[in-house]
Amino acid sequence: MPEEGILVLGSGCSFCHRLYENVKAAAEKLGCAGQVEYVTDMARVASYNVMRMPALVVRGAVVSSGKVLKAEEAEELLRRSTEGRGYCPFTVSRYQRRTTRNTTR
Repeated sequence: MPEEGILVLGSGCSFCHRLYENVKAAAEKLGCAGQVEYVTDMARVASYNVMRMPALVVRGAVVSSGKVLKAEEAEELLRRSTEGRGYCPFTVSRYQRRTTRNTTR
């Protein structure tokens, strides 16, 4: 089952760390800063079938790999994943999301 949230996959190198910092800054602007996780466990990284690092995973899907995104680029990718929902999908439970979706229809 895909993990909810925002993951930066990397080996611990300076490029991976820079992507993590840029994604944290972007998520902070969107109110999701507490949901960014830096994953260096290679078994966990391998589960995403990522061939190049660093990689960015949003809601279980790899949205970028092999590139250090600027904070603005990361913000745009995160914004697209929350578009039309009216909330940050990384900070509410599945029950809350289901309830929110039903009341906005």
